[in-house]
Amino acid sequence: MYTAIIGEQDYKKALKEIFDEGYASDPKYIEKLENLIETSDLTKYDGSIEEVYHIVKKGDSVSALAKAYGSTQMQIQQWNGLVDLNLIKVNQRLRVK
Repeated sequence: MYTAIIGEQDYKKALKEIFDEGYASDPKYIEKLENLIETSDLTKYDGSIEEVYHIVKKGDSVSALAKAYGSTQMQIQQWNGLVDLNLIKVNQRLRVK
């Protein structure tokens, strides 16, 4: 599917790959999206998101950590492979952002 663009940092290369793989049928697909991205200055959102980790302390909960770091419980669960949100341990290192 989209494996060729996973991790691609250059939107122009990603658009070309999507088109070349047949996922877009409009012959002006690349041109239209490049124009939209550039006129809307969407590249300003391309900055890398720094991962933030937290060492669990007594009394911490996933819901409190999500609120404190501006994340969601689901994100924390997915980032850390948590099966049960209530089963975190003191000194456990969790990605929280």
